[in-house]
Amino acid sequence: MKKPQLLTRKIAASLVCLALLIFTGSALADNTGSGGTIVYTDSNGLNPVASLAYIGGFVVHKFTTTGSGTLIIPSSVSADVLVVAGGGGGGARYAGGGGAGAAGGDVNGGVGLQYAISGVTNYYAGGGGGITTGSGGLGGGGNPGASGQNGFSGAANTGGGGGGAFGSNNGGVGGSGIVIVRYSYDPGTPSVSVTSPTNGSAFVGGSSISATALVGGGATPYSVTYYYKLTTDANYTAIAN
Repeated sequence: MKKPQLLTRKIAASLVCLALLIFTGSALADNTGSGGTIVYTDSNGLNPVASLAYIGGFVVHKFTTTGSGTLIIPSSVSADVLVVAGGGGGGARYAGGGGAGAAGGDVNGGVGLQYAISGVTNYYAGGGGGITTGSGGLGGGGNPGASGQNGFSGAANTGGGGGGAFGSNNGGVGGSGIVIVRYSYDPGTPSVSVTSPTNGSAFVGGSSISATALVGGGATPYSVTYYYKLTTDANYTAIAN
C-alpha cells in the first residue's frame, strides 16, 4: 500500500460548517494470477524479478512439479505457453535417450530447442549422449556412463533424454518436463481507501482539513481528488488533486 502526499487546504467560508465527500472511483487490482512460481519480466521479456512488476512487462508462471498448482488468471489475457514433456530414458550399449525435442545419439545427444519465454534464454529437450566419449545435447541431455557405469539422467525440468550406459549397465532416466505461461502485465486501477477524514464529516467553517488516502495497486504517480461542499450548496467543489 502506498501513501500519497498529504493534501491540505484551509477553507474559509462564512457558513458555520461544511460537508466533505470523497470520490475514489472503482477499484481493480492488477492481473497477476496464481499458480506455480511467478516472476515478472520487462517489456522485452527479459530481466526476471520476483516482485515489483515492470509496467509494460510480462507475468510469467512456471510449473515444474506434477500437481504443483492450478493456473488462475483474474481477467482475460492472450498468453504464450511453452509445454515440454519429459525426456526418454537412455539404454544399454551406448543408446542415448531421446529428448522431448531432439534425438539421442550413439555418441552425442541432439541439440534441443531454445526459448526465452521465462525471461532467460534456455535450451530444452536435448537428447542423451551414447558412447562414453560423447555428451548430452544442449537442453538437459544426460551424459553417457563411463566403463561399468550407468548413464546419467537428463536435467530436471528440461525434457532432456537420459544418457546411454556402458555395456549392460542401465541408461539414465529422462529429465522431467516444464510448463511456462507468459502474458502481459496489467497494473489495473488503484484501489483507494480514505482513512481520514471519514466520508460525510462536518467541519467548522475556516478550519484546516488534512486528508490521508492509502492506495493499493496500480503504478505511481497517483492522482486523488478530494471534494467539499457547503451545507447550503448543491454542488461539490474540488479542493486538491
